[in-house]
Amino acid sequence: DSMSLLNTYGWSTVTFDGKTDSPVVPRTSSKSFHFEESDKRMVQELRQWAANQSWISNDLTVTLSSVQPGMYFDLTCQLLAKAVMDSRCILLKVWDGTKCQHPLLNVAVASDALEGESTVAKDRMNLTANVLVYDNHLEVARDLK
Repeated sequence: DSMSLLNTYGWSTVTFDGKTDSPVVPRTSSKSFHFEESDKRMVQELRQWAANQSWISNDLTVTLSSVQPGMYFDLTCQLLAKAVMDSRCILLKVWDGTKCQHPLLNVAVASDALEGESTVAKDRMNLTANVLVYDNHLEVARDLK
């Protein structure tokens, strides 16, 4: 029930905008892959399928307080700090002023590795979410301030 593209150097991902009326534009970390008309039709079918699933939010922009496990969404938030974990991963410490009702990812990182707030104020401690960024999202994450 998922689609992955593999290459001999490891794994890569291909992502698409989830909106049913958006152009089908593949975004990938791979330097070479083949995307044909049949693949475009499959993406459009998957978008239609996703639009009919109750566990996928119709409003893709949500707050941390309304996040449910297994949900895909866009989060509008404030970036508190970031840290380069390695050449393939960046940690973003974010918050939106609401508290997620479910356990959040806990990532240990040295305070000297963080850019931004190295310590989170007590009033925001339980509101901060750790987001790990990979693949073709790294370039954007590196530029965040």
